[in-house]
Amino acid sequence: TVPITLPFADTLADMSQWDTLGGWGVESAGAESFLSDSPSVQYANNQNSANNYAITAVNLSGTAWPVLRFKDRYAFADTAPGDRGFLDVSPDGASWTRVYGVTGRRDGWAEQAIDLSRWRGQTNLRIRFFMEIDGSLTDDGWFIDDVSVAEHTPGPALALPFTEGFETGLANWLNGGWAPSTNSPYAGTGAAEGFPCRWSPYNRSGQWMVLARELNLSGVASPQITFWARRSEGNDDARLYLQISKDGGLNWRDLSGHIARSAEWTRYQYAVPADHLAGNVRIALIAYTHYE
Repeated sequence: TVPITLPFADTLADMSQWDTLGGWGVESAGAESFLSDSPSVQYANNQNSANNYAITAVNLSGTAWPVLRFKDRYAFADTAPGDRGFLDVSPDGASWTRVYGVTGRRDGWAEQAIDLSRWRGQTNLRIRFFMEIDGSLTDDGWFIDDVSVAEHTPGPALALPFTEGFETGLANWLNGGWAPSTNSPYAGTGAAEGFPCRWSPYNRSGQWMVLARELNLSGVASPQITFWARRSEGNDDARLYLQISKDGGLNWRDLSGHIARSAEWTRYQYAVPADHLAGNVRIALIAYTHYE
């Protein structure tokens, strides 16, 4: 797949910027067109990454904060753990990292923003949408529109104090598949939820929610990161991590380890290490599941 130079943007009027396998193609509804795993019909059974996908590739050389954005909606029949859609990326076409997944049903379009900073500098990053479908029921499948990869322009780094109650949703974050929630621990009305699908479509990978502005921690004596978190369902294989980066998101340091293991809202607090008291610190919360 020939990598596309940024900015990459596709309204999915046709498939000229994609390679496909299986039934992927363009579907239309009135004046709107979008990518579908099975245009105008329900998807087929017994699918996986070897027999169906829509793939493109981008050149991230010279980028500082590349972000993949798209809109999607979906309807999958079996969710425990039967039918689901995945988004993977790969710098070489052989080793893939799962960055997003869906299962169950969401009828409304929602925009996703996936931070690609871990792959900045890669000259041929493959981006692949595909389905995993079992052998029983079928449904309408996955619909994707307005796919783009471009430089994120966050503005100057934020000075402390920084606070976030999520009362206005996830406007301050690159959501990475997270969703706003009203399940709040105290007086506020907002929270952020990782894995908003009823059944996690993931397997040994994480859902990254990255603060969309860097923090300026230079000259700060002892900054602390505090937040409340809980795990509403699932077993101890469902995990949450807090990570920070001082090199533009290329490498990340885990501050928390495996946390949020209880159904009760719990307050967490972590000191920022002295070697991360820089003017361009990034913060991420990662929802991870070892199994589905």
